[in-house]
Amino acid sequence: MKESKIKIRLMRAEDFDAVVGIDTKVLQVSRPEYYDRKFEKLFESQDYIPGSLVVEQEDGTMVGFVMGEIYLGE
Repeated sequence: MKESKIKIRLMRAEDFDAVVGIDTKVLQVSRPEYYDRKFEKLFESQDYIPGSLVVEQEDGTMVGFVMGEIYLGE
């Protein structure tokens, strides 16, 4: 079996469709409105530190993600 390499990087706005697609596959329900809010906070808030990552295969296909929030002073 050939081992494939993965890449972990910061999430980008253009990852939206892939994130919703992965979430839909896992939960069997589509929640684009939920991710609209999450992405808005992630990419438009001045008070938010990005803590969201994606996992890609060598060919650039997104295969996973994690979204987190970092709070300053806690």
